[in-house]
Amino acid sequence: MDRRFESRLDEMLGQAEVTPDLVSDLLPRLERFLEPFVETLLEAEQKRHTAEYLSGLLSNLTAAHSA
Repeated sequence: MDRRFESRLDEMLGQAEVTPDLVSDLLPRLERFLEPFVETLLEAEQKRHTAEYLSGLLSNLTAAHSA
């Protein structure tokens, strides 16, 4: 990586840190937020896959802060 971008990347990564208080009860809050979207899906399988997909995206994040 170019040296000129390294300091900016470090700065951005520092701002991207997620504190434990942000992930407490994250999945239930996310489910409530997504309810209107999920209701528009027609198939039960689509609804289930939506929950599975989002849980997978967040699995490392929630696991890191529950340890």
